[in-house]
Amino acid sequence: MKSSRSISLLFTLLFTLLSIPISPSRAESTSAGEEIFKVVDTRNRDLSGVFYDRTLEERLLPTGPLGALLERARTLPSNKRILFIDPMVIEEVRDLADGFLLAPIEEGAEEPIEIEASQIALAWLARLEALIAGDEIAAINYGNPDLAFLTRAAPSELRIHQALSRQRLSELLSRNVTSWALTPTTGVKIPAFLSVRFTENRRNIRAINRYADNPETRALRLLNPILINPVFEKERAFRFARELSAAVGKYENSIRITSGRYTLTSKRERVPVTLINDFTNELEVVLRIRTSNTRVLVGAIDPITIGAQSKIQIEIPVEVLSSGQSDLIITMRVKGGERIGKEVRLPLTLAVISPLTTWITTGSGLILLLAAIVQSVRRIRRSRSRNKDERS
Repeated sequence: MKSSRSISLLFTLLFTLLSIPISPSRAESTSAGEEIFKVVDTRNRDLSGVFYDRTLEERLLPTGPLGALLERARTLPSNKRILFIDPMVIEEVRDLADGFLLAPIEEGAEEPIEIEASQIALAWLARLEALIAGDEIAAINYGNPDLAFLTRAAPSELRIHQALSRQRLSELLSRNVTSWALTPTTGVKIPAFLSVRFTENRRNIRAINRYADNPETRALRLLNPILINPVFEKERAFRFARELSAAVGKYENSIRITSGRYTLTSKRERVPVTLINDFTNELEVVLRIRTSNTRVLVGAIDPITIGAQSKIQIEIPVEVLSSGQSDLIITMRVKGGERIGKEVRLPLTLAVISPLTTWITTGSGLILLLAAIVQSVRRIRRSRSRNKDERS
């Protein structure tokens, strides 16, 4: 009886294991016979979408690696193949198929060249669509980054990036995508410049995401791990890293305060400033304002709500204590205290005259006026006296 229960338990366990969706690592390690096909490539465009060259078209040909991959997959029944697809590849091939921009070939040329729709890309997309019509497909992380690096350096970011990649592939193919994920391999050494840029961008994008979770933020989050794709040609990868860091910095500045210089001539003034929100969601911000010295005091300001892609002007109440120079130093924060945007310094020229100075100045002016009047009267009298003497 004990032996029969053990055999029954073994069969139950085996059936349970077989009923679990097979992950790529399991498919590679079992004898079920599935073959994994990875539709991946390196980055072929700069951040603005201009293609570096036309080598991707060559790889899409039936004799190229991406074309031959589809031909090989087509020879197997759907239950014997698993397709993992990088959504970035689909984006780039579709760009080729719609007509695209190519980096100038001639030295010194700056404008990209407009190229008509690629028939090679159209044919490859048609073959892919026919191939996956009845298959389950999974997503490779966008841009095919080194998963070992992400697992080690940013495991939480890896999970988010996997989810965003699945979502993007599902949008591109208009169908469901399985949650299977590739298993990290041994990994390779990533150049320090790229790993540092990746980490800096990741932190900045995560900070932005706390108050601006929108398609633009998610797009930057998808792009950032491309920097740690080990087969991304080094010179292009470095250039792309600089482009991406600049884009993140510019995007971070989507919420900002316009700067200017102000001259205050009254003891109590209201300094007008404009807040701009270029994000696609509204923001409630709190202004933290301090001064560079004790020449001026700042009044309290209530939290401010700025609509999506709009601007608003507010007035900062100030009290001037003495003349001279000072600065208003302004930072913005959201409800949770997270600092957003860049710190702004507004130079102030304080030209306020105190009441005592005003009285002294006014008094001196009156004295000078009276003296001038007396002097004029004396001149008139002397002139009249001279005229009388001449007549006599």
